[in-house]
Amino acid sequence: MDKNYKTVIGKDVIESLTIGMYDDSRFIYREYIQNAADQIDKARQQGLVEDGEIHISIEPEKKNHFN
Repeated sequence: MDKNYKTVIGKDVIESLTIGMYDDSRFIYREYIQNAADQIDKARQQGLVEDGEIHISIEPEKKNHFN
């Protein structure tokens, strides 16, 4: 996997996903972090990585939530 690959999810997508799924739209951040942590743990168990990092950048002016 390319180490420079970044996923960018726009504000409208986040709002669409959260409206019907969560009482508080901020809960989606917890879900994404938990999913990322679970996958890092899985990759460690399989010997694919030694460690992992989760980076979150919220840039309201760009309407980007995850990088």
